[in-house]
Amino acid sequence: MNKRVYLKGFTILEALISLILMGIIITLSYTVFNLVEKQMTLFQNENTSVLQYNLFNIAIKNDIYNAENFIQNDNQLLLEYYNGASINYQVSKNFILRHHDIKTDTFKLNVLSHKFSQSDITKPLNKILHISIEVLGDSINTNYYLKKDTANTINSFYFNETINENLNVL
Repeated sequence: MNKRVYLKGFTILEALISLILMGIIITLSYTVFNLVEKQMTLFQNENTSVLQYNLFNIAIKNDIYNAENFIQNDNQLLLEYYNGASINYQVSKNFILRHHDIKTDTFKLNVLSHKFSQSDITKPLNKILHISIEVLGDSINTNYYLKKDTANTINSFYFNETINENLNVL
C-alpha cells in the first residue's frame, strides 16, 4: 500500500539548461538577422551610387551626341539643339544638376574635379570635358568630347547676323 506514484517531469537543472539553450539560440538568430540587414543596407547604398553614375554617364553622352552647339563656363555646360531646346549641366562638389525645360535632374555624385580643355590645337572649336568622380571610394576619370562643326558655326554666325540686321532696319 505504500506504493509511491512518480510523475514524469523535468528537474530544475533540465529546465535551466533548456532556458540557456533558448537564450543562445535567440541571441544567435538576432545577431544573424542584424548582420544580414547591415549587408543589405550596404548593398543598396553601393547600387544607388553606381546607378547615379550610370544614369549621369548615359544622359550626358546622349545629350552631347545630339547637341548642335555647346557653350561652356567654369561650372556649367549649355548644350543647344536644332529645335531650339537646350540642356544646362551645372557641376557642384556633391552633385550635378541637369536642367531641361521645366525638368531638373539631380545626380548625387562626389565630383573631385572638372575642367574644359582644348582637344586639338588645329581644331579650336572642339573641347574636352574632364570630370573626376568618386564612386564607391574609387575615382573615375571621364572625358567627354564636345565637337563644333565648322560649317554649322559659320552658318549660325551669318544667320544670326542677318536676323540682327533685319531687326535694326525695322
